[in-house]
Amino acid sequence: MPGTQDVLELFEEVLADRERLLGPDHPDTLATRNNLSRAREDDDAVQQRSTATSTTADDSQQPSTAD
Repeated sequence: MPGTQDVLELFEEVLADRERLLGPDHPDTLATRNNLSRAREDDDAVQQRSTATSTTADDSQQPSTAD
Protein backbone atom coordinates (compact mmCIF):
# COMPACT_ATOMS: atom_id res chain seq x y z
CA MET A 1 0.00 0.00 0.00
CA PRO A 2 1.45 3.39 -0.94
CA GLY A 3 2.44 5.86 1.72
CA THR A 4 1.49 9.51 1.89
CA GLN A 5 4.72 10.63 0.24
CA ASP A 6 4.10 8.22 -2.64
CA VAL A 7 0.62 9.64 -3.14
CA LEU A 8 1.89 13.22 -3.12
CA GLU A 9 4.57 12.36 -5.66
CA LEU A 10 2.00 10.68 -7.89
CA PHE A 11 -0.28 13.73 -7.77
CA GLU A 12 2.72 15.93 -8.65
CA GLU A 13 3.57 13.73 -11.65
CA VAL A 14 -0.03 13.68 -12.86
CA LEU A 15 -0.26 17.46 -12.45
CA ALA A 16 2.91 18.01 -14.50
CA ASP A 17 1.61 15.70 -17.24
CA ARG A 18 -1.80 17.37 -17.35
CA GLU A 19 -0.27 20.85 -17.47
CA ARG A 20 1.95 19.74 -20.35
CA LEU A 21 -0.77 17.89 -22.28
CA LEU A 22 -3.93 19.81 -21.44
CA GLY A 23 -2.70 23.22 -20.37
CA PRO A 24 -2.79 24.99 -17.00
CA ASP A 25 -6.44 26.09 -17.23
CA HIS A 26 -8.03 22.81 -18.31
CA PRO A 27 -10.66 21.57 -15.81
CA ASP A 28 -8.83 18.25 -15.32
CA THR A 29 -5.58 20.09 -14.60
CA LEU A 30 -7.33 22.34 -12.11
CA ALA A 31 -8.98 19.34 -10.44
CA THR A 32 -5.61 17.62 -10.10
CA ARG A 33 -4.07 20.79 -8.64
CA ASN A 34 -6.93 20.90 -6.12
CA ASN A 35 -6.48 17.22 -5.25
CA LEU A 36 -2.76 17.75 -4.68
CA SER A 37 -3.47 20.73 -2.44
CA ARG A 38 -6.02 18.76 -0.40
CA ALA A 39 -3.62 15.82 -0.07
CA ARG A 40 -0.91 18.15 1.23
CA GLU A 41 -3.34 19.70 3.73
CA ASP A 42 -4.40 16.25 4.92
CA ASP A 43 -0.76 15.21 5.30
CA ASP A 44 0.01 18.35 7.32
CA ALA A 45 -2.99 17.70 9.57
CA VAL A 46 -1.91 14.10 10.19
CA GLN A 47 1.62 15.23 11.04
CA GLN A 48 0.30 17.87 13.45
CA ARG A 49 -1.94 15.31 15.19
CA SER A 50 0.97 12.90 15.40
CA THR A 51 3.19 15.56 16.96
CA ALA A 52 0.48 16.54 19.42
CA THR A 53 -0.10 12.90 20.37
CA SER A 54 3.62 12.33 20.90
CA THR A 55 3.90 15.45 23.04
CA THR A 56 0.88 14.43 25.12
CA ALA A 57 2.31 10.94 25.59
CA ASP A 58 5.68 12.37 26.64
CA ASP A 59 4.00 14.78 29.06
CA SER A 60 1.94 12.02 30.64
CA GLN A 61 5.10 10.04 31.41
CA GLN A 62 6.73 12.94 33.29
CA PRO A 63 6.60 12.66 37.07
CA SER A 64 4.17 15.08 38.67
CA THR A 65 5.77 17.96 40.58
CA ALA A 66 2.50 19.17 42.10
CA ASP A 67 2.49 19.41 45.88
